[in-house]
Amino acid sequence: MQKSVILFAMVTLLAITACEKKFDIEAEKETLKTLHEEFYNSLYKGDIEVPKKLLAQDWEFFLTTEDYQGRISKEGWLKSFDETFKPAGNVKITVNNIKWIVSPTIAISKSDGTWLFNIHTQPIKFHFFTTVVYEKRNGNWFGIHVHQSFLP
Repeated sequence: MQKSVILFAMVTLLAITACEKKFDIEAEKETLKTLHEEFYNSLYKGDIEVPKKLLAQDWEFFLTTEDYQGRISKEGWLKSFDETFKPAGNVKITVNNIKWIVSPTIAISKSDGTWLFNIHTQPIKFHFFTTVVYEKRNGNWFGIHVHQSFLP
């Protein structure tokens, strides 16, 4: 009897393990890369709906420039979206050297690049370094944290 119980437990454990969904790191990276590109493309287009969908409600943006260091909430960032990104051609972003660290529930991207703004018809160019943290919630990836440093 005891051998039957142990055998049943082992078979059940093997069946449960076989049914678990395997973590496919390459598939997750591709999903995250697509979300990352959708986000940056929304900035080019001035489309606020994409960030609303991709950023978690508790998302925070930490910004460091020569003149400013601070934290911006999702709500505050979305309020400034129209002024910053809506004007056609106002922002051009080049992202380079993206590196990913991905686990089943947390992902981090590190990159550098260039922002080109037109503020009052005056072009301003910044180089930046960015770290983005994503968290998988209810089966979907959401941006939860960004730290961006600008260098003139």
